[in-house]
Amino acid sequence: MSLCASGLLITALSLALILADIYNDRINYITEHAILGGILSVLFFIMCNYGFEIVNWVLLAIIPLYIFLKWIFSNPVSDDDNDCDMCNKPKKNCGCSDEEPKRKKEEKPWLSCPAKGGIKMGDECGVSRFT
Repeated sequence: MSLCASGLLITALSLALILADIYNDRINYITEHAILGGILSVLFFIMCNYGFEIVNWVLLAIIPLYIFLKWIFSNPVSDDDNDCDMCNKPKKNCGCSDEEPKRKKEEKPWLSCPAKGGIKMGDECGVSRFT
C-alpha cells in the first residue's frame, strides 16, 4: 500500500480518538474505536490505491461539516431554563418540570427557599446547611 495524505489523516484522527478515550477513562469505547478506525483507515488506503482519493477527501470534509451544523442547530441552554422556580437548583436534581413548581407552591406553601421563609428537611430540592 502506498501512503496518501487522506489515509494518514484518518489514521491520525482514529488514534486521537483512541487517546481521548484513554484520557477520559472510557475503556468500553477503546476497542470499538480501534476496530472501526482500523477498518476505516484500511478502506481509505485501498481507495487511495485505486485512485479514489477525492472520495476520501469528501468523506473527511463531512466530519467538520457535521460538527459545524450540529453546533449551529444546537439549542443553547440558559441558566434560567435549567433551574427550578423554587430553589434555583437544576431541574434534574429537584425533579421540577415547567408546570410542577407553580403547583407545588400552591399545594405546600412551606416548600420554598430558605431566603423566602424557610425550608423543611426532606423536601425535593435537598437544601441543607451542610452543602
